[in-house]
Amino acid sequence: MKRFSDRFIQASIAAWTIVGATACRPLDADTAQVQAKRIEQLQEGSAAVVHLDQGRLAAIRVELVGLESAPGNVRATGKVQLDENLVARIVAPLSGRVTNLDVKLGDQVRRGQPLFLLDSRDAAEALETHAASHRDLDLAEKTLTMTQDLFDHQAASRIALEQARTDVEKARTRVERTERALEAIGVRPDEESDRLNPSVPVTSPIDGVVIDRHLSNGQYVQADSTPLLTVAKPSTVLGEADVFEHDVHALRLGPVA
Repeated sequence: MKRFSDRFIQASIAAWTIVGATACRPLDADTAQVQAKRIEQLQEGSAAVVHLDQGRLAAIRVELVGLESAPGNVRATGKVQLDENLVARIVAPLSGRVTNLDVKLGDQVRRGQPLFLLDSRDAAEALETHAASHRDLDLAEKTLTMTQDLFDHQAASRIALEQARTDVEKARTRVERTERALEAIGVRPDEESDRLNPSVPVTSPIDGVVIDRHLSNGQYVQADSTPLLTVAKPSTVLGEADVFEHDVHALRLGPVA
């Protein structure tokens, strides 16, 4: 085994010497024939000795070739966080006082479930504006009916009739606008009793768990971007790792084995 290793090392040195010499100058026919014969002798296992000066020996490093297992894991620092697509941060749709707050940290909530109520002056004003728009529409429609009857009996002009029709369209547009304003703040008027309820229910937009809470009953909150409650689905989380550049080659797309 030792003799095979010595011959392998000698063959490697000889081949390196031949290649290095060939790279320095073109070979003539005689030199090429001699080197080809030398390589053939090395391949057949015959003894061959190459003498190198100290300068070239200093540039040569001989090491044993062996098997080595590469590491299969990449260690990196990172953090585990929630999937932002499954997180809902609840803000106040308008200013008001918090009432009927029954949820606590860790509570399971359903989509559409009321989390708390807001007693709001803005909601009361929006409801009053909506009710007034309905009253104006009723009056405009009655005026149009009366004007149409007068016009049919030649007791009203066509200009008066067109004006009455225009007033009805304006009143309907105002009703639609006030309804959209109520929908934006989550208020639904009680059409049956015609009662104005300024309490605005704030509901959860997703199924999940209450993971953060920054309000209490009786607290006055402003209509801004400050989250009052956070609801999340913790069933899916994301891991972010900081990997060194020299370890990127070891990363693969797909599930962890």
